[in-house]
Amino acid sequence: MNKTLQKLAAATAGTILSFAAIEANPAQAALFNFSFDRSGSFSSYGQGFLYFNDATSGLTGIGSEEASLSQLNAYFAFSFDTTSSLISSGTLSWGNPDLISTPVFRFESGSLVGMNFDLAPKKVTWVHPRGIAAWINTGKLFIQGSTYRVKQSEVIRQVAYRPFCESSSYPWPCGTVVDVPSGSTESTGQINFVTRVPFKRPTSVPEPASVVGLSLLGLAFLLNKKTASSQG
Repeated sequence: MNKTLQKLAAATAGTILSFAAIEANPAQAALFNFSFDRSGSFSSYGQGFLYFNDATSGLTGIGSEEASLSQLNAYFAFSFDTTSSLISSGTLSWGNPDLISTPVFRFESGSLVGMNFDLAPKKVTWVHPRGIAAWINTGKLFIQGSTYRVKQSEVIRQVAYRPFCESSSYPWPCGTVVDVPSGSTESTGQINFVTRVPFKRPTSVPEPASVVGLSLLGLAFLLNKKTASSQG
C-alpha cells in the first residue's frame, strides 16, 4: 500500500512539474542593435536592429556562422542618411524598401558581427532657378561585414543653346542637354553591433507536452492498479 502511494505521489509530482515547465520556459528571442559611425567628408547617420527566435533560427551558437534573413525568419529594419555634395545640401536616404538582395548575417559564437546586402542607388537633383542647369548627385551605399561605404558622383546637366533660337518656352527646347561629370567622392565607416538580448543555444530536452502525457498515463495506470487490488 505504501509503495503504491509513493508511486502515485511521484507521478503526480511529475505532472505538476511538467505544467510548470510549460509556463517557465518561454521561447528565447535574440535582439541585436547596430549603428553606423559618422565618417568621411559628409555627415552620415544610420541605425537598425535584428530580432529572431533562437529555437527556429537554425544557429548553434558555436564558432563562425552565416544565415540569411529568411533562414533566421527574423525581423530586420534599418535606416541610413547622408548629405549630398549638391549646393542645395540634399539628403540621400536608404531603408528596407531599398534592399535589392537578401541580407546575410554573420555571427561569431552567437553574436552578430557582420552583414552583407545590396541597395538601390539614390539620386538628388538641384535645378538652377532660371532652369539653365541642374546638378544631379547619385549615391550608392555598400554594406560589407562590419564596414559601410558611401560612393557619390555628381553630374552637371547643362544646356548648349542653338543660335537664333526663337522658342517661347526658352531655354530648354532651344538647346541641347549635355551631362558633364564634375567629380566623385567616397567615404567609409564602421558598423557597431550591440547585443541587447544574447543568443541562447536551444537545449535538447523532452517536450513538456510529452512529459505531461507520460505522467498522466502513469497516474492512470497506478490508479487502476490500486482500484483492482482493493477490490481483490
